[in-house]
Amino acid sequence: MNKVIITGCAGFIGSNLASSMLQEGYTVLGIDNFHSYYPKEIKEERLKILFRFSKFYFIETDIANLDLKDFVNLKWDVCIHLAGTPGVLHSVKFPEEYECNNVKATKKLLSFLNKIGVKKLIFSSSSSIYKENQHEFFNESKTSIAPRSPYGKSKEKCEKIIKHWSLMNDADAIILRLFSVYGPGIRPDLALLKFTRALDKNETITIYGDGKSCRDYTFIKDIVNGINAATDYISHKHKVFRIINLGNGRPVQLNSMIEMIEERLHRTAKKIFIPSNHIEMSYTGADISVARDILGYEPQYKLEEGINLFLEWYNQNKSIYEF
Repeated sequence: MNKVIITGCAGFIGSNLASSMLQEGYTVLGIDNFHSYYPKEIKEERLKILFRFSKFYFIETDIANLDLKDFVNLKWDVCIHLAGTPGVLHSVKFPEEYECNNVKATKKLLSFLNKIGVKKLIFSSSSSIYKENQHEFFNESKTSIAPRSPYGKSKEKCEKIIKHWSLMNDADAIILRLFSVYGPGIRPDLALLKFTRALDKNETITIYGDGKSCRDYTFIKDIVNGINAATDYISHKHKVFRIINLGNGRPVQLNSMIEMIEERLHRTAKKIFIPSNHIEMSYTGADISVARDILGYEPQYKLEEGINLFLEWYNQNKSIYEF
């Protein structure tokens, strides 16, 4: 099975994944609607790389509006569903957008997959669906589900919809709960990029709380490797429904992450501390034992190394964020 549909292919994760798969010889059909969450020009820069591959096909459309006539006349094996509106804080202001773009659009995508005979799906969920767990690692079966934000709630709904679709259509599905993905090509709204740009320009950075919140920062290449492993797994298995964490398994304090950027840029951050918000968790940490057992997943990049690689890329590509 080597013909893959990737929704959200012009996004941070989608473009890195598509590039990796194309290099491995996959045929990739990418779908993206250039959602206005951040500038279209950033996504267009990513697509320039993908269009270099002869086996890359692209449809600019919303997944809620897919049409059979737009599809390349090929039989597709697996759909990797990454499309949707991201952002925890943004979702608080625009909850209806997340219900529409994440939940309702996923329902329509699944209906369309039935029409074209695709019965294997990989879905990118989020650590945001978990309940805060007193600094214990989040486990797929043991940690309670209690999302705080409309974004997290939309992912929870999608998981339930996909499970039902899998059961009703004798289809296979893997739900991957991703943890704080970062690296080259990062979204402009994410903390690492915002702090890096501020330090680079000698501007002030804003920190929620005291900076002691922890995140399980996971390098993009580890995430891509995990999704590739899930694709290989689902391609060779039947009657599969799995929920799997993809993280780094090494939570790091926000203050420590900022110090790493300061050290490498030889700058001292000008910080403003503001009260914590109740929407974001103070801690995330992935129990990745299931990913290890099922997918052979083993993250390779500690945060220090990942930041070095990100900064090398940023110094050569910072202009793409100037739109």
